[in-house]
Order: sequence, then C-alpha cells, then structure tokens
Amino acid sequence: MKNFKLFSAIAMIAICGFATSCKTPNPPQPDPEPPLVATWNSTGQDDVQLKTTSPLDALLQSYKGSILNYVSLPESFTFKKDGTGTYTITGAATTTGNFTYTNTETTITITAESLQLGSYDLSNIPFTVDYTLTSENSILKVEYDATAAVKASFALFPVLSGFIEADEITSVKLSAVYDK
Repeated sequence: MKNFKLFSAIAMIAICGFATSCKTPNPPQPDPEPPLVATWNSTGQDDVQLKTTSPLDALLQSYKGSILNYVSLPESFTFKKDGTGTYTITGAATTTGNFTYTNTETTITITAESLQLGSYDLSNIPFTVDYTLTSENSILKVEYDATAAVKASFALFPVLSGFIEADEITSVKLSAVYDK
C-alpha cells in the first residue's frame, strides 16, 4: 500500500508537470498604433478667434476669415509612428513638406524641415498646437495660438497693417477639425 501511495504521488507530480509544461505560450502581441498615427484630412471646419484693442475691432471681426489666407493650419497631416510626418497646405499654391514631431496627451510640437512664408525661411522653428481626439480617435481637433505668427506677419508684410497695428492684436487662435 505504501508503494501504491508513493507511485500515485509520483504519477500525479509527473502528470501535473507535463500538463503545465506543454502549454503553448501566447505569442507577443504587436504594440497597437498610437491614436495620433494616421493621415488626418481637414473637414473644412476652420475658424479664427481674433481679439484686438483696436477701435476698429468690430470691423476686423468681419474680416477675420482673411487671416486664414496668411496663417492657417494644413489641409492634411500624416503622423508616422517614428516621430516624422508630412503636411499639405493648399492656397494660392499647394505646399507639401516633412516634419518631425513629439506629442503628449494634449499637445503636439511640430518642426517643419522646410517652410517658407513669402521669402522668409521658417524651417526648424517648432510650433506647438493643442489637440484632442474624439469619437473613438477618429476626429482630431487642433487649436493653435497664432498671435505671435500674425504679429510677425504684420512686421514681414507691412501691407497687412493698413488699418491695425501689430501691437493692437491681443490674441489670434486658429482651430481646425480633421478626420481619418
């Protein structure tokens, strides 16, 4: 009987060892794509919020859309997993370019490899936009504080400052909505 108990115990240990050692390990799962990694196209829902100290502020509000002709967000962005991407800006001429980026949960900092504003080279000047992803990461909402860029445009292109001075501009915010 002692031999039977000993034999039974050894058999149970062998069976348990065999059962656990034959399990097929789960193959490693690839990391899911970060939600920002995609090609994002403008939905045409661009807006500009302009605040000034100018006595002509009410008149300027009716022309605020024309600011988008000078300082605007791209028609499309492609963000790649490796921290690079491409953009397309359409206007009088279509401009495409490459950029590098870093992002947090609420901001994206983009540095274009080649970006011209008239004859001025704005390459390698990083700009940061706030963003949110909604509707299961299929809608990208971007907001950019363009105050400094618009003020710089007034300095670079004096024809823009016909009825308002750059120091009268207190805030310019551009917003845009993109989808995949």
